[in-house]
Amino acid sequence: MGTEIELNVGVAKLKADLSEFTSAVKSLVDAAIGANEKERARSAIKEMVAEVRKTFDTIVDTLSPLYTLTTESQFAAQFAANRASFKSLYLKRNDLARTHCHVVQQQFEGLEQRRAWMAKLPLVEHAYMNLKRICDKWLLQDWSIVQQIETFFRTLNTFVDDIANLTRSDPRQGFQALNDGLKLVEGNFFDIKTHLGELDALSRRL
Repeated sequence: MGTEIELNVGVAKLKADLSEFTSAVKSLVDAAIGANEKERARSAIKEMVAEVRKTFDTIVDTLSPLYTLTTESQFAAQFAANRASFKSLYLKRNDLARTHCHVVQQQFEGLEQRRAWMAKLPLVEHAYMNLKRICDKWLLQDWSIVQQIETFFRTLNTFVDDIANLTRSDPRQGFQALNDGLKLVEGNFFDIKTHLGELDALSRRL
């Protein structure tokens, strides 16, 4: 079963994007507060963070129920219901919360109009250019986010279907396959949760 590897590759890519974004935002927040920068810049960063979070919150909310199945008895009692719940989300996935790049772009433009203070702070200017690069590559391309989320959902759908098929013939084998897949994804999944926590903390400082 190779879908767990494909799932981890997708989650790892999303984790890398979020890690870059979080690092750049942290530098900007620290500098904006230190420079007592105007409210408009702080508000732009805060709104940008809130919009970017939507994609990653959806990923965490979708994967988290599978991590509650820690014993064979929990798996036997709850996997079918968890799978049915996911299938319902999967069918409505176009309506789920995701980052909308035009909103990010509007906030980025607001930040750009207040960027004169960065010129005196080379490290901050570097962080700003990193954020611009991330926005140019990913955040300002709606189709890219749609594609990444679609790939994530499609791979996760195949993964839970594979688990269900194994479970019909051998529930223990199904439980083991679920554990093996989640362990492979675990590092990147929990890194995403950590970065989201960091973004929460940064937003509260603004």
